[in-house]
Amino acid sequence: MFIETRFYDSGKSVARLHKCENEPEIKVSNDYDGYVDEIESLEDWIEENLSIETDDIIGVVLTLDRGKWADITDMC
Repeated sequence: MFIETRFYDSGKSVARLHKCENEPEIKVSNDYDGYVDEIESLEDWIEENLSIETDDIIGVVLTLDRGKWADITDMC
């Protein structure tokens, strides 16, 4: 699995989970800094990289698990 993160100049940050075996190709843009990291588990990535309230974890996990972009701006 891979997690793609984008950090915009405006301060917005988003993440998306890719459930694949090979590193996904990401869109490059001057509008953001984009990164792809291989992860072993979504839970470990959240614990290591986000400051998240317990009440917010479920929504973020469900969004990422569906392969959708999750807004992580307030958690970075």
